[in-house]
Amino acid sequence: TGKTLVLINRILFRKRATEQGLLKLFVTQSSLLRDKVEQDLRKSHTAVLQPDKAFRSQGSGVVCVTWTQLLQVLLADAVRKPKRFIDFGNFLTLFWPKASEHARANLKPHLVWTEFNTSLRSFCQELLGEFSHEDYVAETTAAVGVNLSHKDKQSILALFEQYSDWKQRKNYADSVDVAQQLLAQIRDGSLKAFSVDEVFVDEVQDFAPAELLALIALCDSPQGVTMAGDTCQTINPGSSFCFEDVLEAFNAEWVRRASLDSSGSLSVCVAQAARSKLHLLKIN
Repeated sequence: TGKTLVLINRILFRKRATEQGLLKLFVTQSSLLRDKVEQDLRKSHTAVLQPDKAFRSQGSGVVCVTWTQLLQVLLADAVRKPKRFIDFGNFLTLFWPKASEHARANLKPHLVWTEFNTSLRSFCQELLGEFSHEDYVAETTAAVGVNLSHKDKQSILALFEQYSDWKQRKNYADSVDVAQQLLAQIRDGSLKAFSVDEVFVDEVQDFAPAELLALIALCDSPQGVTMAGDTCQTINPGSSFCFEDVLEAFNAEWVRRASLDSSGSLSVCVAQAARSKLHLLKIN
């Protein structure tokens, strides 16, 4: 596609523009797209590296992976591994039939799943570590753009609490849980050896906020992050966002990183406005 071609050309251009070897990461949700990009890069005589070896040796070249493949490599040595990974299919067959009939009345599972992954675990929550039930209920527009009543929002909150308890009891995890774990390990320095010089994300609309923040955090330079996508195209249930949110989250993450002092405390004030947009108010 045009977006993918632009990413490939950007990878090649930035390779020619620098004399030093860089470790680049190309990430998408589709294995078919990953294979196509890898094939095109090889035709351009670009070094394509195997992910498990590239990260540990910090070689120069391009690593092409799916998001799932990246998680398997980065969290291979994680202490706490879930018993089962919950995707939308498992959510639909394992959780939804057991969910409160009163809470899920008149709600479609796809809409609820999207709220779980996007609105209830948003960029703001991942950056600020805060979430307000009142603010969520007050905003009557769902992540997919449809209007919801306050009663619908309260029902979704009740379902989310039930879903969270169910995962904890069963030792299950979904993609956002794993992304949050990855983001925490990147920020505490335990995955420092896996940092990359440049990150290229294709079909960005298929990623949840926590997943995108983890990919941004993996990159050593704000000039090294490139994301491409189309909000009208998605293959991944549970994804819904606008590019303005992605840009604001990107800026907030780099201000957060730049504002860490030697003690690890933040000296930047970030606030959440209505509709879950991020705004930087003041840098001390």
